Amino acid sequence: MTYPAPIPHAQGVQHLCWAPLTGWRWIRANPGHEELPGGRVVRVVTGLRAYRWDRGRVSLFRPRDYAGLIRRACRERCMPVVPASLLLAAAEEAVRRADRIPGGALDSLHLTVELREEAPGPGQRRYCCRLRPVIEPYADQLLPITLQIDHAVAGLETTHHPFFVFGDSRNARVFSPVLSDGPTIARDTVEQLSRMLGFPLREANLGLHAWRELIEKGVVREAFACSAAPLVAPVAVVESPVGKMRVGDGQPGYVTINIRRAMARLVHGAMRDALGWSHLVQPPLSTRRGRQTGRLSTPTSLGLSALVVGSAGAGLGCSSPERPVQGVLWRE
Repeated sequence: MTYPAPIPHAQGVQHLCWAPLTGWRWIRANPGHEELPGGRVVRVVTGLRAYRWDRGRVSLFRPRDYAGLIRRACRERCMPVVPASLLLAAAEEAVRRADRIPGGALDSLHLTVELREEAPGPGQRRYCCRLRPVIEPYADQLLPITLQIDHAVAGLETTHHPFFVFGDSRNARVFSPVLSDGPTIARDTVEQLSRMLGFPLREANLGLHAWRELIEKGVVREAFACSAAPLVAPVAVVESPVGKMRVGDGQPGYVTINIRRAMARLVHGAMRDALGWSHLVQPPLSTRRGRQTGRLSTPTSLGLSALVVGSAGAGLGCSSPERPVQGVLWRE
């Protein structure tokens, strides 16, 4: 499937930086200037997205789960762990500062997280976490794709995970290969939705030749794949080291269509969120209070504990146009 190219969105870039004396600090770029953290990128975490709801509302999808994924990445890189509440506040601010969020069926504002490491001097270390919004327009057409898998029945692209459907629409059962990596949050979303829709889902520890035999005999009636985004794509052909395998009639199946529709309704707030995955982003204070107060730019407005430094005012959140807030020292 060919999707429109992502559109970089520098308007809402957020920087979280760590230094030995200050700990994690929320860096505020001056208007019209984008402060880029230095150093090299050591890890990129993708998947956190914001979706437009009705009446102008915007929601982040599973932000706490992605915050846990980012914190785990920090531990794996032996970095200081970013506070989850700080990540959530920065993600909300990035969404507020985005001047456009698409509202298509599966369009989203994707927040790519970069973990950076910098060594300004001998024995010195500084770390940064950069949240960069990218507009991702997706095609609404349900076009089948060709999925490439390896001997472990894993998608060769780390952003894909395959699912195979046994039986017809009335007695459909979904089977997933056993994998230890890949898009774990997106995969969990598919598994939970599948069970909610009445399609039992199980893990099957089968080899590549076993899957090929099941597909060729027609036991596998349809297949689909999930990506890091909450998006399900039907699979028409599976390419593997043992050859190509055509799944069913090559068209989207009953289970695939229903899971995809449920995903679109869930991320856009059109169905009940029984698991509490969606996190509504509060509008700026100017919208809530009905008066012009500017963008919401202080963590205290989010109900968080922080100390604002570098502002012209003596109180928290008191800043003037001449001297905007420069940074936030974080306290968990």
